[in-house]
Amino acid sequence: MKELAAYEQRPDGKPVYIEANCPDCGSTLVLHDLLVNPDIPVVWHDEFACPQCQDRIFVDQPTYRNSKVG
Repeated sequence: MKELAAYEQRPDGKPVYIEANCPDCGSTLVLHDLLVNPDIPVVWHDEFACPQCQDRIFVDQPTYRNSKVG
């Protein structure tokens, strides 16, 4: 599989390189831009957030596969 860029949509809107659930509460991660503003015209497809905790951004890139960001 080719590496996805930040602007490329993820399959089924889920992270590819990181876990799809929040490590703290287990909620399914959602796209950060849509969580902050559902009407936003441009979405970065590599930034996810937990809708419950809302305390950080999880970056869906191979570099961050096993680390916390935010």
